[in-house]
Amino acid sequence: MKTNHHHLKFITCTLLILLVISMLSLKAQDYLLSFEGTGESTTVTTVKVENLSQGKSMTMNGSDILHLMGVVTGIETIKDNETSKICIYPNPMKEYARMQFVLPETSETIITLHDLSGRKIVQTRDLLSKGQHTYDIQGIEDGIYFVRINSGRYTFNGRLICTGSQNRDAKIVYENTMAAEEKQTDSKGMYAEIVMQYTSGDLLKITAISGIYSTVIIDVPTSSKIISFNYVACTDGNGNNYPVVKIGTQTWMTENLKTTKFNDGTAIALVANASAWAASSTPGYCWYNNDATTYKDTYGALYNWYVVDAASNGGKNLCPAGWHVSTDPEWTTLTNYLGGVSVAGGKLKEPGTSHWYSPNTGATNESGFTALPAGDRSSNGTFWDIELYGSWWSSTQSSTGSAWDWYVGYADNISWRYDDGKQNGFSIRCIKDYKIDLRVLDATSWTLENQTLSIAPNAIIKLYTTKSSFDNNLPDFTTTSDANGMVQLNDLPVQNQYKYILIVEKSDLRNIKDGYIIGGVFNNQADIDSWPTQAGAYIGGLKYIDVNGDGIISSDDRTWYDLISLSEDQTITKTVIIGK
Repeated sequence: MKTNHHHLKFITCTLLILLVISMLSLKAQDYLLSFEGTGESTTVTTVKVENLSQGKSMTMNGSDILHLMGVVTGIETIKDNETSKICIYPNPMKEYARMQFVLPETSETIITLHDLSGRKIVQTRDLLSKGQHTYDIQGIEDGIYFVRINSGRYTFNGRLICTGSQNRDAKIVYENTMAAEEKQTDSKGMYAEIVMQYTSGDLLKITAISGIYSTVIIDVPTSSKIISFNYVACTDGNGNNYPVVKIGTQTWMTENLKTTKFNDGTAIALVANASAWAASSTPGYCWYNNDATTYKDTYGALYNWYVVDAASNGGKNLCPAGWHVSTDPEWTTLTNYLGGVSVAGGKLKEPGTSHWYSPNTGATNESGFTALPAGDRSSNGTFWDIELYGSWWSSTQSSTGSAWDWYVGYADNISWRYDDGKQNGFSIRCIKDYKIDLRVLDATSWTLENQTLSIAPNAIIKLYTTKSSFDNNLPDFTTTSDANGMVQLNDLPVQNQYKYILIVEKSDLRNIKDGYIIGGVFNNQADIDSWPTQAGAYIGGLKYIDVNGDGIISSDDRTWYDLISLSEDQTITKTVIIGK
């Protein structure tokens, strides 16, 4: 019996330990998320939340708070009426804020203020009657906070921003309700709580919409936080608006292109007939099975490669303004970021079998790209493989009659790369532009009488993506400045995370002299005095760039080339000075 007693005690302790671990686990899966917009819009109108791990989704107002819970119990979250709201004003607050809410029943009520890390700042507990109540929040530091109200069977939350309280004695103080009645119609700072079941490690795809703008973020929440969506314009020649997602350094459309026009409004030829499709060597598009009603909105259009090729389409841009058809190197950058071609396909594909044929192996969509199997149209005009494969053109030619494309399929998680004939019809995804705007000036034109540097037309601009290509004088990109000495670089080689070695030449003039980058001309003594110390400096002499920033032009600043670094969706404006 003694042995059994110890055995029972051991089992009891084990169960208690497991219960504690379980409770801690559930507590760790109890997060509050709120949303804000930046870029083209600061308003979040609607949020769609998809739990990709569980295959569940929901839509909520952008001003509401998403409550992720490990277990959704019988506690009710009030919504769809005014009792679901917490009104906090002013919000942002400085010294204090007034909080107003309505309870649906009399109950003991616990009000807790947490910071973004989940740390409890202050808490109060009161027995409150059914109806409206008002509290003052005082003495909190700068930051973003969540307010949680638990009252009987009900729970709801609010968000509060503090911009500068000098009082550090945090309090939540009950106020006379009658004093707040005049503020009942003030909607500023009002939020509802929306509950969603969440298990630690679940992958969420969150799409925030604001008017014509839509941005996707993929996240695995591990704490309460505010999620910021950068809105980017992505509207094609037909006026279709596309959601976008940032994957590594790149920003991609998350849907296939479906425009029937170039972005200047010029129509693209619709080629329905199979024989005409096979014979065509000019820009054309079609819908799968020539059925726009069934396939357009979900899968987009199928395009031949001539639509992409500037030489074939008169230099017109198929993509929305500020976007371009993805290049083959950009596809490589994407797949490398996702772990290589052997696994990238699964991370690109929409999970499940709503659109994909079973088993849709390895599909997680953890990139947010949401690849769909739009099938293709072969070079003889036959339609193939809807729901089995998705193929996307790159803008990179592989030979006179073919170009590179990338595809993913239902049976594996590989991202495949092929070169196919230009008559084939594939889907297209666009990627956000990145560009460099250069202005080239000639320092040899400087005189005491005319201290203005002249523009340098027909200067040769060379970009190298590696030190080896520079050492061997094998530029990866070459162009010339226009009549105004201007150069706009959009279609750049995508390597080395957008870092480029820059050399600019015209006859015997260069942007580098003896290994120093030319930064201009000294116009006067004050110009010399204000510049980093440069031995031998004189009025009319060349300025050199202080590369290491130590305030002295020395041999440590010799580089033999200028270096430009930029990120996707960024424009670098740079003035380049050339001289002897």
